[in-house]
Amino acid sequence: MTVYSKDSSAPAVLIYEDSYVTYNYLSNQFQITTKYSAKIKILKPEGVEYANFSIPLYFDNHGRETLSGLEAISYNLENGKIVKTKTEKQFIFSENVSPNVNLTKVSIQGAKVGSVIEYKYSINSPFIYSIPSFKTQHRIPVIYGKYNADIPEYFNFQFNVKGYENLSVKEESRPNTFNVSTGQGLESIKCVNRDILILSADMPAMKDEPMVWCTEEYMSSVEFQLSGIQFPFERYEPYSRDWKSIEKTLEEHSMFGDHYKISNPLEKETKEIMAKNISNFDKICELHQLVLNNAAFNGHYSLFCNRPQAAIKNKTGNNSEINFTLMGVLNDAGYKAYPVLLRERASGRLVEFYPSIDNINYFIIAVDTPDGKTYFLDGADKFSSTNVLSSRFLTKGYIINPSKKDKWVDLSRISNSISKSDIFLNFNSGMDLVGTLKRSSSNQLSYARKSEYNQLKSKAEYIKSLESNYVIKIDSSTLTGFESYGNIVEERLHIKKETMKNDSYVYINPIILPTFTKSPFIESNRKLPVEFEYPLTHIQYITIVVPDNYTIEELPKGAKISLMDNGIVFTYLIQRRENVIMIMYNYTQNQIIFPNTDYAHLKEFFTVVANKNVEQIVLKKK
Repeated sequence: MTVYSKDSSAPAVLIYEDSYVTYNYLSNQFQITTKYSAKIKILKPEGVEYANFSIPLYFDNHGRETLSGLEAISYNLENGKIVKTKTEKQFIFSENVSPNVNLTKVSIQGAKVGSVIEYKYSINSPFIYSIPSFKTQHRIPVIYGKYNADIPEYFNFQFNVKGYENLSVKEESRPNTFNVSTGQGLESIKCVNRDILILSADMPAMKDEPMVWCTEEYMSSVEFQLSGIQFPFERYEPYSRDWKSIEKTLEEHSMFGDHYKISNPLEKETKEIMAKNISNFDKICELHQLVLNNAAFNGHYSLFCNRPQAAIKNKTGNNSEINFTLMGVLNDAGYKAYPVLLRERASGRLVEFYPSIDNINYFIIAVDTPDGKTYFLDGADKFSSTNVLSSRFLTKGYIINPSKKDKWVDLSRISNSISKSDIFLNFNSGMDLVGTLKRSSSNQLSYARKSEYNQLKSKAEYIKSLESNYVIKIDSSTLTGFESYGNIVEERLHIKKETMKNDSYVYINPIILPTFTKSPFIESNRKLPVEFEYPLTHIQYITIVVPDNYTIEELPKGAKISLMDNGIVFTYLIQRRENVIMIMYNYTQNQIIFPNTDYAHLKEFFTVVANKNVEQIVLKKK
C-alpha cells in the first residue's frame, strides 16, 4: 500500500490499535495493567513522525507506574526481502516533564516511507481508582481499533464515549476469581467482572477545521470516572474526585500552597505606590507593572516552583515564580489576591467533574478590591495588563478562594475589546484616495496589536505589515502605547489608497480596514463547533469628500443583519450629503462559540459580511 484508498492525503495509517485494561491482584493488593499494541504503515515523508512516540508514566508519594515489555520494530522491503529492525535501548529515553510525570520517549529505528512499524508495551499502575482514557481517533486514519476494559464488580466506574464518529460498544458480565493470601494460605474469592468492549472500523483521521481551540478535544475517545468502591464484607464508599480535593492537594503542596503567603520582595516600591492618591484600579495597574519590570518571563512554563522571590533577585523566572511574586505584592498592598487555575485553549478545557491536577497547566492571579471589584492579571506576560490576557488563556478558570461561592470565571468576558476608527478621505490629482486614519484599539485588540508589533521587531516593519494587509500606502505615522503598559493603543496614519479608474469612472472600496474580505467558512458542512477568540467590536466612521467635477453614480446599499439573537451583529449605514459620503460600519461579536448545527447560518452570515466589505462606490466624471 502506497496510498490509503479512503484518504489519499493520509501521511500514514494505523492498521490496528489494541488496548486491554484489566485488574490484577498481586501481593494482596490490586493494580491496573494496560497492554497496548499498534501497527502503522508510513505512506509519506511527513508520516515518519509516527515512528516517534512517548509513554507517560505517573508517580507520586503513594506509588509509581512501571513500564514493561516494550518492543518497537520496523519492517522494510529491501531487494525483495522483508528486513526487520528492532529498536535498541539507545533509542529509548526517559525524561521527567513534571513533578509527577515521567515520559519514556521512543524513536523506532529503520522507519522511513514505505515502512510498517509495530510496537507494544504494558503499564502496571498502583492507581486503581483511575482507568486511563483512550483515544479511538487520531490525526491519521485507523483501519481497526479495539479497546477492552475488564473491571471487577468492586469498582463502580461510569464511562463516557465522546466524539462525532460511530463506535461499537458492548458490555457483558463474566465470572472471575482472585487468590487472596490469608493466615491459612491462599483463598479464592469469586466476583463478577464488567467486560466492556469498544470497537471501531475505518475511523477517519481527525482533520483541522478553522476556528477550533483544541481539535484533540473533539476526537472520539473513551473516558472513565469512578463513582464508588465496595470490597467484600465492606460498606459502599462513594468516590468523588472533585475540585475541593484539588484545592486541598495544591494547598498542601510545598511547591504551590506554601507560596500563598510569601513575603513581598518589592516592599519599598509597593508602599510608594500605595501612598499615591489614585484609584484602586490605577494602583493595581502600577503594582502589576512593577512586577513586570522587575522579573522577565524566561520562557519556561510550570504549575509549581520552589522559591518565587528568586525571580526578583535574578530578574527572570518561570510563570509560576512570577505570578506567586505578584500575588505576594498584591496581598502585601492590602488587597486579596489568589490563583485562578487554567488550562490553555490548545490543550483543551478544564472539566467541572472528575478533575485532575495533570490537566492544569497554568494559573493567573485574581485580585479583589475594597469597592467589590475583581481584576485578573498575568505577571509573566509583558503584553498583558489589567483584565487583558493572552487569548491562549481566555477560557474557563477555577478560582482558589474559600470566600468565593462561584468558583468558575469565564476569562473571555472580563473586558470589552473595541477597535474604533475615524477615517477622513478626499482625492489627489490622480483621483486616488488620500487622507487621515485614526484607530484606537482596547483590551484584547490592544494586546493583539502589541504582539504583532513586537514580532515584527520595529515600527517600520509594522507599518509595512499594515500596508500589505490593507493594500494602502502610509506616508506618515504616529503610534502610541505599543511599547508601554496599558490596555489601549492608538495609530494615527496619513494614507493613500489607489482606486480603479478610467477616463469616465472611478471605483472605490470605501472600507479601508475590512474585518475580513473572504468568508473563513468555505466547506459545505462541518463536524466541529466554531470557536472565535473573544468578544469584540469593530467600528469605523468614514467620510469621503468627492471632487466637484465628479458625481456619485452608485452607492452600496445599507445593511443590518444579526445572527443567533444578536450573537453577531453587522451594521453598514451609508448616506450622501451633496458631495460628501458618510459611512458607519459596525461589526460586533457577542457570542464566540457556536455548535456545528449553526454552521449553515454562520456560513451565510459571513458570506454577506465579506461581500459588503468589498462593495464599491462608483463616481462618474461630469
